[in-house]
Amino acid sequence: QHIYYQMLNAGLRIPPSAGSASGVLPNPLGYNRMYAFLGEPLSYDGWWQAVRDGRVVVTNGPLMRPLVAGKLPGHVFRSPTGHPLALDVNLRLATQSAGGTLEIIKNGEVERSIPLQKWAQTGTLAPLHFQQSGWFLIRVVTDVKSTYRFASTGPYYVEIGETPRRISRA
Repeated sequence: QHIYYQMLNAGLRIPPSAGSASGVLPNPLGYNRMYAFLGEPLSYDGWWQAVRDGRVVVTNGPLMRPLVAGKLPGHVFRSPTGHPLALDVNLRLATQSAGGTLEIIKNGEVERSIPLQKWAQTGTLAPLHFQQSGWFLIRVVTDVKSTYRFASTGPYYVEIGETPRRISRA
């Protein structure tokens, strides 16, 4: 994930993908998977377009259905110079694990980490604020000792003013 976040910080807009590697790794078929949000009608071309647009969630456990300000992953939020953004983060989540954390990753760093039990009490998150261009995604990491069980949205992008893509020197 760290390498992927560095690519996003370099200004590359690459959606995540997943596959089980069944037969290469001891994972069962379908263990790591990707869901694409494509709407109607269901079609081969529509699925690939959703993947290219970044309207995806990758997971090996939790099922996450996010909406940020009513938009799916891959969306680009735009604002003129001097107009910061406050984005409402919402999601529906299904997981078999009782413990874990819900995280907002902003420009490669954990911006916010909330225990799943605390989030489940309200089902809401405080708005996410941007003063300048960048990206963010939503990640869930569950407490399963035998494996790293997680789900991640594709990134959302924020463009403020004349600098549409954040590019980190790191």
